Amino acid sequence: MAKKEMVIYKIYFKSKPNLLYIGSSVNYSERKIRHRHQLKTNKHKNIYIQRLYNKYGSEELIFNIIEYVDTDLNLIKREQYYIDLLNPKLNMLKIAGSGLGYKHTQKAKDAISIKNKGRKMTYEQIQKGVISRIGQKTSKGCKRSDEYKKYLSEIKKRKVLDVSNNKIIDSITDAAKIIGIKYSTFYAKLSNRNTNDTNYILI
Repeated sequence: MAKKEMVIYKIYFKSKPNLLYIGSSVNYSERKIRHRHQLKTNKHKNIYIQRLYNKYGSEELIFNIIEYVDTDLNLIKREQYYIDLLNPKLNMLKIAGSGLGYKHTQKAKDAISIKNKGRKMTYEQIQKGVISRIGQKTSKGCKRSDEYKKYLSEIKKRKVLDVSNNKIIDSITDAAKIIGIKYSTFYAKLSNRNTNDTNYILI
């Protein structure tokens, strides 16, 4: 198993070395694999990187570590430092660890709306989703052990740091209420299962 590395990194293409993406990760090896997979399957969330990948291919894709970081808090601060310093053109977000500052244009919103309007899942898609959830702890009707319930309870009590003002929130549950999203959605962001587009990190 690859050693976890907490780093600030950059992405660019050989043919366009001046076009940079600055990112951060608590597990660089895993993040790099995720980037490559999403690009290969044409599902990367960053449309700028995806377009360059589609044009130049995987052979031109370069990953470089800029700096090794020691804590989550420093990770966000140092990412913001390099975003401000280098002004990376491929970053859709200009605030490290946050979705603030990025808004879809009205044209993009209209295109997304038209694309999704009237869309229905096929029977095969529905069945695939059902099968993929079999055995999951969150599946409907699943009975959790007392040990697992205790584990979930302890997770909810973990403190959360708001990096925008260095304020510590007493629990994940309290922080989720403050920003008005479901606990499960918020925890997925904090644990990096989903993109963390909030100002909060676990401590």
